[in-house]
Amino acid sequence: MWARARRLSRPRHKEAAHLESLFGQKIRDYARQTPGFWPKPSLYRDVEEVTFSPAALKRTLRDGLLFIAALPAIEFLEKVRHSDFVPVLFPLL
Repeated sequence: MWARARRLSRPRHKEAAHLESLFGQKIRDYARQTPGFWPKPSLYRDVEEVTFSPAALKRTLRDGLLFIAALPAIEFLEKVRHSDFVPVLFPLL
């Protein structure tokens, strides 16, 4: 198990070395301030003003609506299946 963990961490070290060769001191400062895996809430800094892209917001809302719209469709298909109107083609049990 530990050998596998070491093997999986090799690309991370290679990437870190590559980024350091590209960005130097900037990436070292970033790595010192940024947690490696688990977030640190104490590092969060709030800003006075937030800017965002309205196009990105519209795209995100549209993507989310697709998932929300899928819920009634799934419920409808479940009710149709339970009413024996449509036969079960792939029983799970």
